[in-house]
Amino acid sequence: FSIPVDPWESQVQGDASDITSFSSFGQANYEVIGEQRSYSNISGTPLSSEWTKVHNPEFPLYPDTSTINSDGRYF
Repeated sequence: FSIPVDPWESQVQGDASDITSFSSFGQANYEVIGEQRSYSNISGTPLSSEWTKVHNPEFPLYPDTSTINSDGRYF
């Protein structure tokens, strides 16, 4: 490659505010821009009674299975 990366052209599709693309040091770089959230005071194993299933408008059906254990919650 030569500087800048050649031939390279960003072809971001969809919501362009979600990703930044640039070239540096002979490579193409993509940076995903998202929300930063923080959690505090998390300790112990979560209980199934502490979780509530909610519908996602993009996927309106509940998952076929969901489990909570010492490794966490998954659907």
